[in-house]
Amino acid sequence: MVATPLAKKDPKYNVWQQPEDDVDRKDIRRRYRQYADSAQGFILGPMPVDEFLEFLPETDMSNMPRPVNAFNKVPAEARTEQQIYKPLIAAINGTRTRSRKSQRRCPGFTFKDTATSGAELGDIGSMNAHVSCYSQDINDSHLTSAGPLGCADLYIDVQRHPGLDPFTDPGPEDDRSEHAFFQTPGDHRARKEAEEAFGRNVACATEACSRQHRAFYFSISLAGSRARFLRWDRCGVIASESFDIRVQPEHLCEFLWRYAHASSSQRGYDVSVEAATREEEELFRDCIERHVKFQLDPDDEELVVAMEEHYQPGAVVAINVVDEGSPDCVAHRLLVSRPVVSPVSWTGKGTRGFWAVTAGSPRGEVVFLKDTWRHNVEHMKEGNILADLHSAGVPNIPRLVHHGDVWDQLPVSSGRVDSESDLTYTRDETTVLQYTQTDRFRRAAWVCTGGENHKLPPPLVHYRLVLGTVGYPLQRFRGTKELLHATYDAYEAMVAAFHAEPGKRRLHRDISVGNLILSKDPHSGENIRRGYLIDWESSCLVTEEGSACDHSRTGTIQFMSMRLLTSGESVSHTFQDDMESMLWVVLYSSLLWLGHDHPPNMVVTYLFELFDHTWINPEGVLKGGSGKLSNQVGQDFTDRIQFSNPAFREWLDAVIKFNSSHIVPHLHDMESAMVWKSPELLGKFWKDFLSTHDLSNDDRFPRKLYPRGTTWRRSSSSTLSSTSSNSGTTHPAPVALPSRKRKAADDTVAADSERTTNSRVPAVPRGSCTGPTTRSMAKRRQVECQGRGVAAGDFDSPIQPQWSPRRLKPRPAKIDNTSLARRDRKVRRSQK
Repeated sequence: MVATPLAKKDPKYNVWQQPEDDVDRKDIRRRYRQYADSAQGFILGPMPVDEFLEFLPETDMSNMPRPVNAFNKVPAEARTEQQIYKPLIAAINGTRTRSRKSQRRCPGFTFKDTATSGAELGDIGSMNAHVSCYSQDINDSHLTSAGPLGCADLYIDVQRHPGLDPFTDPGPEDDRSEHAFFQTPGDHRARKEAEEAFGRNVACATEACSRQHRAFYFSISLAGSRARFLRWDRCGVIASESFDIRVQPEHLCEFLWRYAHASSSQRGYDVSVEAATREEEELFRDCIERHVKFQLDPDDEELVVAMEEHYQPGAVVAINVVDEGSPDCVAHRLLVSRPVVSPVSWTGKGTRGFWAVTAGSPRGEVVFLKDTWRHNVEHMKEGNILADLHSAGVPNIPRLVHHGDVWDQLPVSSGRVDSESDLTYTRDETTVLQYTQTDRFRRAAWVCTGGENHKLPPPLVHYRLVLGTVGYPLQRFRGTKELLHATYDAYEAMVAAFHAEPGKRRLHRDISVGNLILSKDPHSGENIRRGYLIDWESSCLVTEEGSACDHSRTGTIQFMSMRLLTSGESVSHTFQDDMESMLWVVLYSSLLWLGHDHPPNMVVTYLFELFDHTWINPEGVLKGGSGKLSNQVGQDFTDRIQFSNPAFREWLDAVIKFNSSHIVPHLHDMESAMVWKSPELLGKFWKDFLSTHDLSNDDRFPRKLYPRGTTWRRSSSSTLSSTSSNSGTTHPAPVALPSRKRKAADDTVAADSERTTNSRVPAVPRGSCTGPTTRSMAKRRQVECQGRGVAAGDFDSPIQPQWSPRRLKPRPAKIDNTSLARRDRKVRRSQK
C-alpha cells in the first residue's frame, strides 16, 4: 500500500483555537455548501457514457458476468442511503448461498461500507465515503494507519433518491450552451440538500487525492438507482451522463470490469511512488531525527512532537525523481513520510512539501521535496528560475539540488550511476508526462456551459523540485531579533534578484509569511538560523523600467500591497509592492507572536481589517486594502498598539513612515519618501538598525485566538508581556480570486469588537436549577427575560437587541378543551 498521511502541526504552534462544542450539523452542512460552491466552473458534463468508458483500457469481456438483472435489488429510491448501498455492495462483491455463487463484478477488489468509519466533521481529514473500493491486498492495519479514503481505489457516493442528483442532463432539443448542468430542479430545500450532497462528494475526492499519490481519481455518484461516473484531476472533474443501473446495468458492469483489469497508472496512481523497505524506513527515521536536533536543539519531549510532523511509522514511501538537468535523466530515490504541507483543494497545484532523505548513501542527506502541478510553460519551471538566480549570485534563496517533470511510466533503466539507488533513463519523443486531461474537453460538443465560461486552468504538468535548504516556517521565530533578521535576509534576496543581470531580473510577487523559512545551514559552520525566500514559481521577469513583464495580479491576498488590492485584474507589479508586502509580513507576525497590550478580540479585529477585509465590486473584481490605507495615512491601527519591545516599535514606526510617504505624497518629508523609492536606502536603514539595536531573541509571546464571531473573555494572557514561548499557527495560503459576487456587507466587522458574539443563545441565570442548562431552557428563560424588560444574562441592564442572535417566539399556551366546550366551541379530537 502506498499512501501519505496528512500534514500535522505541532499543537503548541496553533494560535487559532476552535471551541470543542463549536462543530454542529449546521457547520458541517455550511462547509459542504462551500465545497460545492468552490467547484462551480470546474465541472464538465455530461459526457456520454460510452465515451467516458474510454478512459479505461479495453479488455477481454468474455468472462465478465452477465449484466442482466445485476442490480435489480437496488431500489429506485429509499428512505436511507443504507437501503441503497447495502444491496449494491452485495451485487458487486458477489453473494454466496447454498444453491449458487455469483461472481465478483470487480475481480481483485472488495467494496465495503465505510459510511460510519469515524466522526465526520466536514473537514479534510475526517471524511468517510458511503462505499469504498479496496484492493484485496489491503488489510485492517492499512485502513487504521491511512484512513478509509487513504486506501480507497475508488469510492461510491450514495443519495436517497434521484432528486438529490446535483446535475441535470439536457434534453435532446436543449441548447447546451445555455443549459446549466450543475443545477437541481425542484424546490429550494431539495436544491440545497443536493448542493450539500455534492459538496460532501467534493470533500471525499479532495481527501482521497490528498492522502494518495495520484494523477487522477475515479468515483461513482449514485442518486437512488441513477448513477454517474466521475473523473477528478487537478484541472476539474468530468461527469458522465446519468443512467439507471436497474434498466442499464451493462454500463456499471463494464466500468467495474475494465477498472479491475486496468494497470495502476490507468487507474490514476502515480507509479513513480513505491513502498520503502524496512531498512529504508530506519534510514529515514534516523536522518530526520538528526536534522530536527540540529535545527531545534529540542529536549526529549519536544523531539517526539517534532518527529511526528515528518514521520509516521509504517508510512514511509520511496519517490523516484527524474533529474532532467542531467544528460542521462538520472532518477534519484527519495524517502518521504508525512508532508509539512497538504493540499486542501482537489483543483490547482495540489502542492505537497516533504522533508525527504536521499536513499543513495548510508547516512543519507535531508532535502526538501516540493511535489506540485505546474502550468505547462517551460520558462515557468521553478527549478530553472532558481538556477538563473543562483548564477546571478542572489543570496538567501534555497539551494537547488535537482528538478524534473514526472513521467507517466518509467521505462526500463539504461543503467545505474554512482549512487546505488539511482537509475538513468533516456528521454525521447515517446516519453509521456503526467498531464491533466479535463482541460482537453472544455470545448467538447457535449459540454453544457449554462451561459457561463468555465474556470478551468490551462493544462497542468506534474512536477517535482528538490532543494537542499530544509527548515521551519517564519512563524516559528523565537523573538524580535530572529524575526527582523530573517525578514532582512529575505529582503536582501528580493533586492539582489531585482538588480540581477538583464534577462534574469525578477520580482517575487508573492511575499508572504508562508514563503519565508528559517534554517541552519549545516555546510556553513554557523549555529544561527537565517531567513530564506522560497516559492519563486509566481515570480516574473522585469522590464527595463523596473515593472513586471506579466500584468496579471497575483500574490497572497493578506499580504498584497494596498495599490494591488485597489487596482483591477490587469496591473503591473512593482518592487515597491513587494516591499510593502514584506512590511505587512512583519506586522502580521508581530500582532500574532510578539507581546503587546491588545486583548485577543482586538487582535482578531485588527487582523481582519488589515489583512482579510475584501469585497467584490459590481464588475466582479476582488477589492480590498481599506484597512491598510487607513493605517498608511493615519496609523489608525498601529498607533494604538503598545509593543513590549520598544526597539521593535521604533523599527515599525520608521518603516511605516517610509511607506506612507511614498503612498501619500507630502504626508511626511520627501526624504522619507525617497527611502521607499530606493530599495537600497531601505536596506541600509534596516542593516544599520540591526547592528545598532539590542534585540531580544527570547520574547515570543503565547497567544490563543478564536475566530471572529466567538464570545470573548479577557484573560491574563492578553495583557502586555514579553514571556518567552513557542506559539504559532499555520500561515495564510494564496487564495484564488472568487468569481461569484457577494455582498460587501458580509465582510463588515462590528464597530464595537467587544460585543462580538457567537450564534449561540447566551448564558442565562440558572435560578434554583442545579442541573445543566439545556438549549431549550436557555430559550425559555430568554423569552421570560424579554417579557420582564431585561436582557438575558443581565437582569440589571436594559434590553440590548444585539445580544439576541435569534428572534425567539414564546411557546403557544396550552388549549383548555374543557373551557372551550363550555363555550359551545367545537373541539377537534384525535382519533386513535
